[in-house]
Amino acid sequence: MPGFSPRKYALVVMPILALLALASLLILRAHRENAPVQNRSNAQSIPAPAKAPEKSWPRWGAAINSAQYDGASFFDRDAAHAFQKSIEPKLRAYIVDLNARSFLPIISRQDTRDLFSETAATANITLYLQFLNHPTVEQREVLEKMGVELLAYVSGYAWIARGNSQALTEAAALPFVRALAQIDPRDKLQRDVFLQHTPPYAQVDGTLVRYQLIAVPGTSRETLAAQLHANNALADLQIASARTPSVLGPRFEIAARAGFAEALARADSVLFVEHAAPPVAPRDATTDSSSNIAVVRDAGDQLDGTGINVAIRELGKPELHADFAPRMIFIDNDGDSTTASLYTHATAVVGQIASNGANQPAAKGVAPNVIPLIYSLEDSDFGTADIIDAAAKDARISNHSYGPVVSTFGDYDSISADWDAALRSSDAIAVFAGNEESDVAKYNHIDSFVGMKNGLCIEASSAQANAGNPSANPPVSQSDGIANFAKYGPMNDGRVKPDLVAFGASVTLDTGTNSVTQNSGTSFSTPATTGLAALVFQRYKAVYGTEPTAALAKALLCGSATDLGQPGPDSIYGFGIVNAQEAIRLIDQHVSSVFTAFAEDSVSNGDVRTISINVPNGTPVFKATLCWMDPAGNPAAANALVNDLDMLLIDPNGATYFPYSLSAAAPAAAATHTGPNTVDPIEQAIVQNPVPGTWTVKITGTSIPSGMQPFAICSNVASTPPSPTAIIQASPTSGDSPLNVAFDGSSSVGNIVTYQWDFGDGTSGAGASINHTYTFVPQAAASQKFTAMLTVTDSQNNSDNTTIVITVQKPALAATPTRVMGTVNFGRTTGNNLHITLIERALISSPPPEGAALTVRAGLKNNAGIDNLKTLFTFVVNAKGTQRNKNESLKLNAHTGAIAIQFKNTAPHDLLAFFKSLGIANSSLSLQNIPMQVEVETDSIIYKADYTLNYKGRNGRGILKNAK
Repeated sequence: MPGFSPRKYALVVMPILALLALASLLILRAHRENAPVQNRSNAQSIPAPAKAPEKSWPRWGAAINSAQYDGASFFDRDAAHAFQKSIEPKLRAYIVDLNARSFLPIISRQDTRDLFSETAATANITLYLQFLNHPTVEQREVLEKMGVELLAYVSGYAWIARGNSQALTEAAALPFVRALAQIDPRDKLQRDVFLQHTPPYAQVDGTLVRYQLIAVPGTSRETLAAQLHANNALADLQIASARTPSVLGPRFEIAARAGFAEALARADSVLFVEHAAPPVAPRDATTDSSSNIAVVRDAGDQLDGTGINVAIRELGKPELHADFAPRMIFIDNDGDSTTASLYTHATAVVGQIASNGANQPAAKGVAPNVIPLIYSLEDSDFGTADIIDAAAKDARISNHSYGPVVSTFGDYDSISADWDAALRSSDAIAVFAGNEESDVAKYNHIDSFVGMKNGLCIEASSAQANAGNPSANPPVSQSDGIANFAKYGPMNDGRVKPDLVAFGASVTLDTGTNSVTQNSGTSFSTPATTGLAALVFQRYKAVYGTEPTAALAKALLCGSATDLGQPGPDSIYGFGIVNAQEAIRLIDQHVSSVFTAFAEDSVSNGDVRTISINVPNGTPVFKATLCWMDPAGNPAAANALVNDLDMLLIDPNGATYFPYSLSAAAPAAAATHTGPNTVDPIEQAIVQNPVPGTWTVKITGTSIPSGMQPFAICSNVASTPPSPTAIIQASPTSGDSPLNVAFDGSSSVGNIVTYQWDFGDGTSGAGASINHTYTFVPQAAASQKFTAMLTVTDSQNNSDNTTIVITVQKPALAATPTRVMGTVNFGRTTGNNLHITLIERALISSPPPEGAALTVRAGLKNNAGIDNLKTLFTFVVNAKGTQRNKNESLKLNAHTGAIAIQFKNTAPHDLLAFFKSLGIANSSLSLQNIPMQVEVETDSIIYKADYTLNYKGRNGRGILKNAK
């Protein structure tokens, strides 16, 4: 074609066609804008997006924004909050709230026409893809088949998605998709990177800045280099793979000028740009009466951490102090043993947890018989490999009395995400020392490392603080007191930090090999909490035979803490001062009667769980604490929380009580409880002088982008345990034999202690999760149904059962189609015939025995891939493998595996009707590429062959045969 250029066509014409298609799809989309949309996954009505609000906010990137395109108001939270308030309430769920800006994608031909304008039609690009609700597994599969990949969840039902212009255009037309919007490179920047506020540790020679780049999963260094070097200004930059990978994607290190950060973010494979990781430093008894540790350690149950492993990660190498050295195991043996402050610090931390006090009673540890597993920071300051390794060694509790040397606070970064993912996947709890910088600032002063979602951040209480002990003689009252070096929260998104406080001022500590010293710091309040966690694990394990989940352990620690300071969690004390006596009481109360103080379950998006709690008359305080281990967050998002669960307390009269929430804008203010908490993975509600009677705790999976979210809930008031309810999840529930089915009963409700399975085929099994393989039993039917039953029994010997049907199909083999020939005469009722031959080599070694019944089916295979098969006839194999009469015949050739089938006339079969089912009609002159499937079924297997046919005929007569 004269003047035709494939490259020019791809660069110019294809994007125009894609835009025209998108415009027409947007017009169609407008017709459904004002009707409510039904969420197919949970039948929850979601308000449909309406027209963009009439407001003078900047419009660009297929969205209205809180920030100007020229950069004004980027990273301005006041502007973002004003923008959010201006949006009509029914649209606020679709606001994408980032650290950089808030924006609302809008569905407009005018605002989306430039999304593909600079990209070749076949090139992959990334955009924000926003859904009406979180996509289901089936909807994700539709997108995947289109060529659209969901890379990372952001906010407001929006994902970072990758695909070419055609795929993304098609995705925009799907009924469950709301809008597309542009990704601005500034969205990918850490706030200080955008403002060019470079901390000293990230500066190189006063001219360059050390950056970390988080890339799209699967991105190689070579791919990233090619994208960056395409920009001449970046052509000479050297890219190195970071020593520690990120859970979000490959992490790279690069040194560039401060003004080049936005250019780095323009690379399509870059997800986030932040400053290089800061250096690490330590955070600088036993006065244990303030948290009632002696009550459970030295009296009563005399808990000591026996059978519990604790990982202790330190800069220095602890000395072999006589009171813990025999139990100490070095996993890493390369900690610093030359710098006195470091090995003294490490020795004190280990002793605070594990010292038995035999030689130095004043420095007796909180859990004096635990096994300390010693890890060094030498391999990676902020890497997660050590705690993952520790969890594999049965050390699911870890202590971290160190932190980054930083000058900015409150952020959520890629290191935070790494640790959240590691703790969630390992089902581990990690206890971190809070900040204690020497500056005068107090509030909003928790760093990103200890401010992660799934860890426990600990600050230090003073000698005046006490959890209180009403059972002491005389009773001890609770009292406030925070160390003068402690720093306060919350995080920038309003999350509660610190989580807890513990004694950390003037603590008697082990030093050397048989001595003591005294010191203060969050470095020592942290191991006090770690030791208490070990006692909780020990007591729980003694009662139930297993350690608690991380979510339950955190719920017990935070739920049992004594509330100090302002009512509810606050920015100084978090959820309060740790209280060993109350934590153990909750565990013991769970088993000492038919009552329970805690429970575990899981929810998916839109699910609701309820728990009934009987609050006795005269109860002074009713407290409920909900906890879950949240997935890794997106550092670009303004809210680190991914899965939003909401707790609501409902009293016997129907009055409702929300959990507490903090305000990052007013950190010194008391927590409020006027609405749902949308930022914390630990929620707590406290009701003073509660109405007696049956209360309901309602937990809703408000926003869960994918999968199920397990949770734990703890109450200070014992409740009647829920009756056991058996729940089965099985996958797959149907398929060809042999069929391996994964059964899961772990979602069953109640304090379940046994899971018994009857698989319905004469076999059984036990366990919360179990796999079973079904085998088809030879018979005439094409499938068999097995009813599997799960019976669950709780600690009070109450039981429940439920069933699920598993359908096992006869195994099918793909035979080779070889020949089809048919004669069609629409003018006669006889004389039509059809010959079919297929070959299956398996018949050579295992032919059907004499007397076996074979059923022949054939029919058009329609475009959806669903067979429209008609049974032609069934015959019984004789000694020669044949059956013949005047109407039909079938012959098996045991030497070649061939099956030859022939119909000679219409009686008793209506071949004319069969031909018509293939699309052949009396008026047809010719039909080509007719898809036909033939099945020959025995009592134990099905042989299938797919044919492509041609029909040629006229005047009511014709011939059907294989297509060439």
